[in-house]
Amino acid sequence: MAKPLKKVVSEKKSKASKATKALKTSTVSKKSAPPSDDEEYGSLGSKKEAKLTKSNGARKRPLTKDTKEAKERTREIVIIKTSNGKATATIKQMPYVKPRSSVSVSSTKTQKTPTESSKSTSVSQGGSTTTAPSTTGAGPRRTSILHSDQIVASAMNRYKNHFHMLVEDSDSTVASNPSSTGADMMHVSLEYPGKDSKEKFTLMKPFLSRSKTETDDKDEYNPIEDLVQTVKAIIDHFFSPEKQKELFGTSSEGLYRNLTKFKNRKDGAQFMKAVEDFNLIMTQHKHSGAIQQFVKEYGHRLPYDLVVHILQQVYSRTVAARASKLNQYEAFSNNVYGEILPILTKEFIQKTKLNENKVFVDLGCGIGNVVLQVALQTGAESYGVEIMDTPAKFAKKQAKEFEARSRAYGLHHGKVTMIQGDFLDTPDLAGILARADVVLVNNYAFNSALNQSLLQLFLDLKEGCKIISLKTFVSLDHKINVRNAGSVESILRVKKYPYYTNAVSWTHNGGEYFIATVDRTAVQAFWERAMSNGGVGLDDGGRRSSRRR
Repeated sequence: MAKPLKKVVSEKKSKASKATKALKTSTVSKKSAPPSDDEEYGSLGSKKEAKLTKSNGARKRPLTKDTKEAKERTREIVIIKTSNGKATATIKQMPYVKPRSSVSVSSTKTQKTPTESSKSTSVSQGGSTTTAPSTTGAGPRRTSILHSDQIVASAMNRYKNHFHMLVEDSDSTVASNPSSTGADMMHVSLEYPGKDSKEKFTLMKPFLSRSKTETDDKDEYNPIEDLVQTVKAIIDHFFSPEKQKELFGTSSEGLYRNLTKFKNRKDGAQFMKAVEDFNLIMTQHKHSGAIQQFVKEYGHRLPYDLVVHILQQVYSRTVAARASKLNQYEAFSNNVYGEILPILTKEFIQKTKLNENKVFVDLGCGIGNVVLQVALQTGAESYGVEIMDTPAKFAKKQAKEFEARSRAYGLHHGKVTMIQGDFLDTPDLAGILARADVVLVNNYAFNSALNQSLLQLFLDLKEGCKIISLKTFVSLDHKINVRNAGSVESILRVKKYPYYTNAVSWTHNGGEYFIATVDRTAVQAFWERAMSNGGVGLDDGGRRSSRRR
């Protein structure tokens, strides 16, 4: 007995659907997907990740037995057509199509995506400069931040569960343990202010592996604390006080209070629900344009606390795991490594009145922290020069992550350029210094010979340029006379300022720094007085001598 037409058509449609799905697996979209975040993460990613080809970053897949047999086969595709309410079905033989990797595509096309700011990040090494992604305009760039879960994945043996895990088909819970597998880890994504920006977090905490009691490691990166602090930073700096109270509540009740409460109680389900509630609010306000409008009001003057939080995220994802390498230097040499901390950089910015119309140069920038802070906090065009290999490489990594993370927050920053080389012998530096408004030199460990060589770089600085240093280049009681009127010291007007505890990395104690301003008027006045006196001799104080010619 013949089958009804409707049943035949239904069966053939089902066959067609299955065949079409099979065909899709063997074909390739013209637009290839960008490399995954794990591939981008490099050495900090899992050791079990597939190796990438040098040519295009595609993963190497072995030719399986099924794939070999498939080459000899054809595929049957059921094509159904309808006409005047009647359906006809035909079977067509399709040759096997060799699958290709979805990431094997020219990197030039896929990376040319528009960004949000016209300023760029570039990195120079050995005299050549390469431009990294920017927050506006178009050009090749890394499209994603380095996610928090990648840090945990690269050091899984140092992390354990923080939250209690629900047992399947049971109302009971079990305590967390350090030997957790991927099956019982908790993962969550956090919505960021930038367009289509999220970050993936693994909800685990670090512990001291050598401790018998598995004590929490407070020096290791903590993704849960990072997530909570990121939520707080976004609430505080991307919403008005009125909206904060309306949407997120207060310190005693509301969404943020729930987040901290359930973190402390180790209630994973409720913690994740609080994150989902936050994401929903963020998505709604991003779509309405409310967040973008609020950010515009900042201009290039971003809040210090927000800047510090972003810089800490950048550091934790690029430098922290390998920070011990920064201690590999020759003791008591000019290359002793030390960092100026954000609180002191903030004071430098205030004292020198840096803004988006000025140029900042850091001679001996280390890993580039000050350069990045100035670029983000003020919008100034910022340059860093570093001679040592390890800090210079870290500076390059930080600059790339800084660019991507600024975009994730939807923020603008000044142009950033990192140069690896000797600041006494870098050809392009003279042109940069001629435009500089503020020059920073952390010369705390420099010897007198290097400081004297540095002084010669300052001869061509423009009038009004300010030089910040940890040791003074000029005596505070310097006076112009006939013997020193032509020296660099005579065009510098210097002031001393104190700094307090926890301002630099090499000591918890306070200290002092100096700001020398290029001011040639005193030298000009000195020579004008000399000429008006008919060439009389001047003593060391610049006063008229009793000696007559």
